[in-house]
Amino acid sequence: MMTTNNIKFSPKTNDRTSLTNEQFTTKVNLEKDNIKYYLSKLFKNNEAEMESLATLALQRAITNYQKYDGHDTLDTWLYGQITTAVIDHIKAKRSIELA
Repeated sequence: MMTTNNIKFSPKTNDRTSLTNEQFTTKVNLEKDNIKYYLSKLFKNNEAEMESLATLALQRAITNYQKYDGHDTLDTWLYGQITTAVIDHIKAKRSIELA
């Protein structure tokens, strides 16, 4: 179990009510470097795009936290949100290039 700022995060927490919105936002901010590393592997040649997408994806995850049902671990759900944001970004980029 990880403790940061007196907030305890269990890596296998499935209970939706286990974190308040504020605690979830704190967790997302703590994961920011890991998420940027994850995205840097996908966007090796474009750091500005990666930074922009990281911010967008994190905002999306914070906004969608109310939809988290506890079915998956919080980390799995979070990275699912990030991956979906990447896929949506690539689809939008392709549709602009094809237009």
